[in-house]
Amino acid sequence: MPRDEPDQRFLIAAPTGRDALLTCAVLERAGLDALACAGGDELHRQATRGCAGLVLAEEVLVPATVARLADLVAAQEPWSDLPVMLLTGEDSHTRTRGPNAALLARLGNVTLLERPLRPVTMVSAVRAALRARRRQYQARQMLAAQAEALRQRDEFLAMLGHELRNPLGVILFSVDVLERGGPERAARYPATIRRQARHLARLVDDLLDVSRVTSGKIVLQRRPLALGELLRRCLEAFEPRTHGLHAPQHQRLELVLPAEPTTLDGDEVRLEQVFTNLIGNAVKYTPAGGHITVTLTHHATTAEIRISDDGVGIAADMLPYVFDLFAQAKRTLDRSQGGLGVGLTLVRTLVQLHAGTVEAHSAGLGRGSEFVVQLPLTPPAARA
Repeated sequence: MPRDEPDQRFLIAAPTGRDALLTCAVLERAGLDALACAGGDELHRQATRGCAGLVLAEEVLVPATVARLADLVAAQEPWSDLPVMLLTGEDSHTRTRGPNAALLARLGNVTLLERPLRPVTMVSAVRAALRARRRQYQARQMLAAQAEALRQRDEFLAMLGHELRNPLGVILFSVDVLERGGPERAARYPATIRRQARHLARLVDDLLDVSRVTSGKIVLQRRPLALGELLRRCLEAFEPRTHGLHAPQHQRLELVLPAEPTTLDGDEVRLEQVFTNLIGNAVKYTPAGGHITVTLTHHATTAEIRISDDGVGIAADMLPYVFDLFAQAKRTLDRSQGGLGVGLTLVRTLVQLHAGTVEAHSAGLGRGSEFVVQLPLTPPAARA
């Protein structure tokens, strides 16, 4: 048992150090982690760090020690029921049924083991306590996961409210201007309303898609398609945003294709959704003047698509979670780029439905990022 895991360790306290060391030796020969504590102060200190349980000789239970242990047990988390094994003698009335009885009751999960005690009995009792303790640790993990899910839900609802409020505010403002304005404004504001309404529709579509994906209700409509042409269409869709006089930010988009066409069997609509999301993220998080490259290569049985940029990059601690539902690189409500954090979840699931893989790479913040998608190619016989 590794000694750097206090949660798996039993603390031993006996009236003499030799008794505690002998008990530790018995448990360690059975593969159990144990630590001898010299006195009540060390026992309390080690127990505060965490332990699987306590093995105590009744002689160490002076009122002050019992009171401190009782306070320690009372301070445990709701999932915790700390096991305490008390080694008693044939006549234990003075300690376990005398003035300390009420204090011992405050320890809660106490098992009395009468001496003389066979080693096999000791080992069996400690193993049973460890098994029960590990179930408590499972409950701890479940509670932590539930708390994290609730936090993510609340954060997502806050982001959703923020994302819906912005376009709705623009729409309401435009309608108000149209009602009070003259003909010269009639051409401008309907286009604004249409653009913001499309943004709202896209948010709703993302939410519906992620619901279908996570519940397994998406069925692919496969057919042979030219992957290079699909990538070209996806890239051209972003040219109004990255080029021209009225583009929000000027960026250089580059598509690198192999000399021979690359054909695969896939759902054109869903694969377009995959690459639109990935290219859109690159455009969103690459500043003006940046460079975005989409590279397609094919091997014997797979096609590899790399979407790389020299934008803001991804922090090392965030990289393992970029495909998780509602994950956001910047978890702030005043960010300028928007998004609900569902796009990359859709990307991963749709790629997996095509029997492919997707990975994210980044050297760190400010050093760009790269997403690599691998998809199986259509065998030549199937193409024919």
